[in-house]
Order: sequence, then C-alpha cells, then structure tokens
Amino acid sequence: MRLSFCVEDLGLDSLFSCVFAKEDVDGGGKAELIRMAMEKFGASADQCVMIGDRFYDIQGARAAGTASVGVTFGTHKRAELEEAGADAVVDSIDELREVLLA
Repeated sequence: MRLSFCVEDLGLDSLFSCVFAKEDVDGGGKAELIRMAMEKFGASADQCVMIGDRFYDIQGARAAGTASVGVTFGTHKRAELEEAGADAVVDSIDELREVLLA
C-alpha cells in the first residue's frame, strides 16, 4: 500500500504539498528518502524533522543529520524509539504539535 493512497484515503492530502514513500528510492533506505525530500524543498537538515513510529525512521533521520520525533501511536513502543535515539518521543497528536511548535 502506498503512503500517498493512505494520505488521500484519510482526507489529509490537502495538508501536504508532497508525499514520499520507500518506493521513491531504489534501495537507499530512510536516510536516502529523507535526503531526497530535503533536496526537493531546498531544506537543510537543521530545518527538518523526521516523524516516525519505527526505529529505522529514527536511524534514518540520524544518518541524514536531521532531528527526529518518535510517535507511540504508530506501530511500536516508546522503548524502541528511545533506544534508536529519537530527539523526542510523544504519545499523541497534541504532544506532537507541542514538540513541533516549541
């Protein structure tokens, strides 16, 4: 299932100017996907935040040199995200909003 389908299906597509998924990079992994997104928007690593629910999201952010926020309302638990080195871990959309807008 493509992420773009999920975003559209949930009615969230108007909130995003672009959606990237693992199918968009040839075996480069999360770091490559993050770098591709930064390049597309002309953003530096210090202007970006990776939000993810798995350890490889956090590791990809670290490899790309950008900050990361782990979300526990995805598929995995807080400990996995903390062990991966997330800069912050949140349990709700409200907490995510607070971290991003702080």
